Amino acid sequence: MKKNVMTLLLAMACTVTWAQGYNIKGTVSGINDGDTITMTEVSHNPKRPFAVTTVKNGQFAFSGTQAEPLGVRINVSGLRNSVSMILDNSTININMVLKDSKKGLVMDVKGSPLTDKLRGFDARKGLLDKEYNRINSAGYTHEEREKAYKEFFALVEKTYNEMFLENKDSWWGPFLMIYNMNYLMQGDTLIYSQFSKEAKESYYGKQVAEEVLPPDNAGKKVPEFTCVVGGKQMTLADMMKGKRYFIIDFWASWCKPCRKEMPNFKEIYAAYAPKGLGMVSISIDRDAAQWKKACEEEQIPWLSAHDNTNAIAEAYKVRFVPSIYIVDSKGNLVAENIRGEELKAKLAELLK
Repeated sequence: MKKNVMTLLLAMACTVTWAQGYNIKGTVSGINDGDTITMTEVSHNPKRPFAVTTVKNGQFAFSGTQAEPLGVRINVSGLRNSVSMILDNSTININMVLKDSKKGLVMDVKGSPLTDKLRGFDARKGLLDKEYNRINSAGYTHEEREKAYKEFFALVEKTYNEMFLENKDSWWGPFLMIYNMNYLMQGDTLIYSQFSKEAKESYYGKQVAEEVLPPDNAGKKVPEFTCVVGGKQMTLADMMKGKRYFIIDFWASWCKPCRKEMPNFKEIYAAYAPKGLGMVSISIDRDAAQWKKACEEEQIPWLSAHDNTNAIAEAYKVRFVPSIYIVDSKGNLVAENIRGEELKAKLAELLK
């Protein structure tokens, strides 16, 4: 009987804790009243902020509930950088200070042991940043620098893999993969395979699985979408009308590989547009002005659009740019994430 009562009390305690959810109270310095503060999920897929608030009398607040710990980035309107923390159902106090335009935001978090643990991982990553800066500032010859870079990237891989596998039995392992790496490849299955069942079934474990064990989507319908092209609302079906094949290219003005791919696209478009190839480049730039400037610089002759909310990129689960999709006339995926000579060869095969 006593055991049953104790079990009931514990269940009630857990229910009360869950009902409380998270309650974030923040103070700011160097940030103006009326400025917008957002929380966005740490993810390889572009995400829109899931919580938005404004600064009032030097303070801000967020509240809600969280099913399991979530990595989030906090942004202030007008600033490019962000600060990270772990969100869970607890009372968290934040003091946010804007140092200057170069150093950006500094955030002190209290009441969040999970964020304290995250800072420990950040410190290990910070040591790698110091080593990289040391190599860049050292008076090495070209050969010495190349050797130093090779050793450095081996150290990065070793450090990250140790970090992931030290936490292979919890959600921390897969989360740290998402948090520290810009994107994952199928080669990362070796790390994923060593995660525990609990880690694999966690929210971040499922995200890692999507990337390292991707399904074969060839032949499947790609998501429909609507965007503004030349001041006119157009659907994907509108853009594809009369085309044998269609390229959907996700890019950004700041992405060097994207910009390097532009001459290749121009060559492809000139050769195959007369044979039924259509194309749209969709920018994920936050700043529309930067997108427009890049379009003018590149003199893009095909359709161009700005995904200002990241809704299209999110529907396509874009994890990195450039991300390139070839679609047939029925809207079925033919190939994805091929570029350069491989892309040329594929189109030569399709548009004989």
